[in-house]
Amino acid sequence: MTKHAPHLRIEMDNINDVPHVWIDGEQVDDFPKHGLTDMEVHWCTTTVSVPYNHISVTWYDGATQKVKHIGESNLGGADA
Repeated sequence: MTKHAPHLRIEMDNINDVPHVWIDGEQVDDFPKHGLTDMEVHWCTTTVSVPYNHISVTWYDGATQKVKHIGESNLGGADA
């Protein structure tokens, strides 16, 4: 059974602002309902010898009062 990969959308107007992030259509940076706490994105073209792509998003979910995380890497697999 294949695990569902979440649909991720990121918008940034300024490098110093909090990014606007949606995961499966739900905005996870929408304070105070949610709070984005950490995000990493590394993408590399496939023309390099060993392309390494990685994404990690961590946020606080106010509805469940828990920290949630999604992440995936083409070298280490999904860690969502």
